[in-house]
Amino acid sequence: MQQANKGRVSIFAYRTKFAPDVAVSISLNVPGISGCCLKTLCGRCKCDCNSTGCALACAAYALFLNVSSALKGDALSSKKSKVSTVRCGYTGTLNFSWNTKGTASAVRVSLAAAVKALTPCKLFSSYKQLMKSCGNKTDRAEFNHCAGKLAAACNAAVDCAVVGNIKPKSEHLHKMAEVVAKKLNPGSCKGSSKAPRSGAGCNLESCTVIKANGWVAHVIKEYVQSKAPGVRVCVCEKGLIVYLPPSQGDTLRTKLKKSAKVLSKRLSKLKDELAPMLAYLALSNGCVTVSSAKSLITSKPSASAVVSKVTGAL
Repeated sequence: MQQANKGRVSIFAYRTKFAPDVAVSISLNVPGISGCCLKTLCGRCKCDCNSTGCALACAAYALFLNVSSALKGDALSSKKSKVSTVRCGYTGTLNFSWNTKGTASAVRVSLAAAVKALTPCKLFSSYKQLMKSCGNKTDRAEFNHCAGKLAAACNAAVDCAVVGNIKPKSEHLHKMAEVVAKKLNPGSCKGSSKAPRSGAGCNLESCTVIKANGWVAHVIKEYVQSKAPGVRVCVCEKGLIVYLPPSQGDTLRTKLKKSAKVLSKRLSKLKDELAPMLAYLALSNGCVTVSSAKSLITSKPSASAVVSKVTGAL
C-alpha cells in the first residue's frame, strides 16, 4: 500500500490485478445528513420521510452534482477525466466515487477536477431545485448553514482512495497529492446562517433493516441482490435497508444463512485478492468510506471471516 499526504489531502493507493480499472473515492466527514434522503435524490432509495437532515442532504447532493459535472458533464470533460459514471453515498461519512483508467495521470486528472469542484457555498441554485423536488421550502440562511458544514468538512480533511488495476509508485502518489491539494478551495458562505427546521423521523416499519455498516453492508447488499433479484436495497447510515416487509425479510435472512457455504466457496477463489477486490467493488458503488476500505485491505480477512461477519449481521 502506498500513501501520501499534502495539507488537508491524504491519498492511499492499492493494486489488485483482478480489477478491470481503478475505483477512486473521496470521503468527507459530514455528520447529520439524512442518508435515505440523499439516496432517494440519487435514485437508489424510495424514502419520502422528509426527515431531519434532508436540507443537508440536498446541499450534499448539489455538491455531488457539481463534482459529477466536472468529471463527466460533457463529452470533453469525460475525455479528459476518463470517467463515465460518478456515484455518491452516505454511511455517516459523505462519499463520492468513480471509476477511471488505471494510470497515474488519469487518476490525478480526475481527482484534481473533483476536488476543485468542492465549492458548496456556490451551489444555492442547485440546492433550491433539490429542496423543491423534496417538497421543502428554501431558506438562504439554512443553505448557508448546510453549505458551511460541507465547506468545514472540506477544510478539515479530504481523504482519497485509489484501488484497482494500477501500479502506484511513491513519487507519483506524492506528486498527485501536491496537485490535488492546490485545487482545494471550498470557500465560505456569506450572510446569516441558521440550522434547518426539524423534520419527521424516518419510518422503516414496512422495511427490513439489517444492522450492518462499512464493507460488510456492501457484501450483504450484493448477496441479497444475487439471491433475490429485483429486491431494492439501500445502504445508508441506518444500516442496510431491504424494501421488503419484516415477515418476508425474515424469510430472506433464513435463505441467505443457508446459502452461506456457497458464498464462502465463491469468495475463497479470490485468495489473496479477496480484500482488495471487496474494497474495489464497495468503493465503486459508493458504499464505504476511504478509511473503511483501507481497514479492509490492511486486515486481509479470509473468505470464512467475511462470511462470519455477514451471517452475524443477518
